[in-house]
Amino acid sequence: MESPTPPNKSQEKPENSAFPFLVLALLWVCALGISVIFCGGVMWMSLQQDDFSLLATAIPTIDIVQQTSADPAWIIALNEEFSSNAHDWPVSSYENDSVRLERKISDGIYTWDFESKSGWNFYAWPDMRQVNDFVVTADFTHTQGSTWDGYGFLMRTSGDNYYTLEINEQGRYVFGYYYLDEFTTLLEGEKTKIIEPYATNRVSVKAIGPLFTIYINNVQIGEVEDDTFSSGRIGLLISPSGRPGGPPKSDPQGASLHLQTEYPSTFEVDNFKVWVPSSGQKTDEENLPLLKPRQGRIIYVSSRDGNREIYSINTDGTDPDRLTHNPADDFSPEWSPDGKRVAFVSTREGNPDIFVMDRDGSNMTRLTDNPADDLDPSWSPEGDKIVFTSNRDGNYNLYILDVELKTIERLTEAAYNDRYPDWSPDGDLVIFQSNRESSADFYTVEVETGNIRRLTFDKATSLAHPSWSPNGMSYVHEMILYEGQTGISIRDFPNKNYATVVEMRDQNLWPAWSPDGAQIVFVSDRDGQVDIYIINKAGDAIYRLTEDEAIESEVDWIAE
Repeated sequence: MESPTPPNKSQEKPENSAFPFLVLALLWVCALGISVIFCGGVMWMSLQQDDFSLLATAIPTIDIVQQTSADPAWIIALNEEFSSNAHDWPVSSYENDSVRLERKISDGIYTWDFESKSGWNFYAWPDMRQVNDFVVTADFTHTQGSTWDGYGFLMRTSGDNYYTLEINEQGRYVFGYYYLDEFTTLLEGEKTKIIEPYATNRVSVKAIGPLFTIYINNVQIGEVEDDTFSSGRIGLLISPSGRPGGPPKSDPQGASLHLQTEYPSTFEVDNFKVWVPSSGQKTDEENLPLLKPRQGRIIYVSSRDGNREIYSINTDGTDPDRLTHNPADDFSPEWSPDGKRVAFVSTREGNPDIFVMDRDGSNMTRLTDNPADDLDPSWSPEGDKIVFTSNRDGNYNLYILDVELKTIERLTEAAYNDRYPDWSPDGDLVIFQSNRESSADFYTVEVETGNIRRLTFDKATSLAHPSWSPNGMSYVHEMILYEGQTGISIRDFPNKNYATVVEMRDQNLWPAWSPDGAQIVFVSDRDGQVDIYIINKAGDAIYRLTEDEAIESEVDWIAE
């Protein structure tokens, strides 16, 4: 006999029949939520690991070479395919305790081959004039080395001041500038897959006024606005890291040639191209307007009569006069502060000694008599003493000569060479060049105490022939990139503000001030022969003083 159905059972039975479906539905929703959360987490982690891995496909590529070549607003200024070395890239070897470098151009490739223990930055510029607006591009192939090794460009370079773009195969890129030995970062990024390790990477920069647009492998990675530098030269930056890693250098049998403490890095550069605007851009000082020179008289050295002799001429080119007549060499002339006498160096007694003569070449007197080399005379402001360079005690140091008494006191004592002294207008300091800290930089020495202060810390260039301005607030000097590439620059003293007067192309040498400090006389080989030029302090107007097939050198300026 059946038991009776409890009254509430009829109500429970439908609920029990729907329960499995509710459970399944709930499980499905939970699974879907977990999947969404999981997938979202994976996507988020992927984006964090690589800022371009999912986005790169959405960024349009721009063939900057094709685009610029087809744009009539741009013309090619340099098309370097490295079929030869017509543009005078440096190909010399370099070695110190931490790095060895071999450079060569062959088969259309500019190759840099390093063995390095530590990180270094190396620069190279082609023989071309400075530019304002530009597009630059090059193909870099890092064939071996660490992914920390870097490469890129230096732009609007003037001495040790420049913009720089460097990338490495860790996916990092940095754009910024060096100014007065300090680096400022303007744009940086990392972990981008756009940079391909051990493959060819095309790096390009477009600069119009203060706006820089940066491309890697035809992908625009950023824009920067900065107006610190408006013009300068364009070159290459190659930076071995001194770290291990990357495909090893091997001999023909495949054995690794990795050294225990020195790591190889090899870079290949091709298709270096520079475009400039087709109109409206000054690219060199030969396009400068004609300068009207200040009045005065220039003293200089010339080989026009067979050997080095001393001459003088008015700044308008009139009244040339030969001051010395001797089969030996006479050189390094400098006017006395009152313009009545000239100090100079002569080998007429067998070795270089310091002499003095009247401004017309008369009353010649020998001031030093030593078998060593006495060079580089510079007058004190009162005209009673001369500071000069001598190696009479071994290496070159500075000495002070009393013109009347002919007594000599040593001013500097260093194990390295001190050269090219110039006495400050107030008489307290002498500025000079020295390699006492390995590079050729400028120092001052206090005449009374002998205290020495280092003024410059240049890395990419060497400095020579400093000359105080008449007011003592700045000095003009040579800035030497490498042989045949020398410019002229002005630095304020002591705040180090810096300006280029003549760019580092050709040889531009021996700068000296006009008596009022508004113009600079110098020597240049810009048209194939070495002549004397006068340029405004601002570098915006120029005047050619001599035009002779002989070699002119070592100029100085005095008021009439």
